[in-house]
Amino acid sequence: MHASTLHTQLRDEQALIEHEIQALETAQDRFFEEAELLIQLANWFGDVYTEGDPSRKRALAKLVASNATLEGGKARLNLFPTTPQ
Repeated sequence: MHASTLHTQLRDEQALIEHEIQALETAQDRFFEEAELLIQLANWFGDVYTEGDPSRKRALAKLVASNATLEGGKARLNLFPTTPQ
């Protein structure tokens, strides 16, 4: 194999790896941003529930339980419901 061809292949491989690293870093940043928002939302829900009137509590419970299922006698909250394909 010619040295310049090998060099080109290695540069291409390096560019691909750098692109993949950047994509992972972006995904990691998004994950932490979304996790922070989820924690803030959970805190807000807690405040609304403890300070809310019965109708607000009922609406909040309905919203939270809207993706719940019962599996093997255990309630499961589906935070990331799948869509039918």
